[in-house]
Amino acid sequence: MAEYSVGDALKRLIAQAGWADKLNEYRVKQEWEQIAGATIARYTEKIQLRDRVLYLNTDIAPLKQELLLGKESLIRKINLHFAETVVLDIKVR
Repeated sequence: MAEYSVGDALKRLIAQAGWADKLNEYRVKQEWEQIAGATIARYTEKIQLRDRVLYLNTDIAPLKQELLLGKESLIRKINLHFAETVVLDIKVR
């Protein structure tokens, strides 16, 4: 019988139950200000993570442009924050 740490057992349970995407979306929403900074967090809304694509809404045109130009950097920052590949692409609406 294989032995697992509690953390490994929880990761396996989350993956097998299909909860990983929902958990990652929740974590991104909860930690968005810490990840993106206060200014970006203040002006982005409706944060959704679907199939490793992060969807953000903003009404501020310059912020939309900044997010699109810096999306590769932001993707790396998010994935480093969580120490795993959580986001593969960002779509700004």
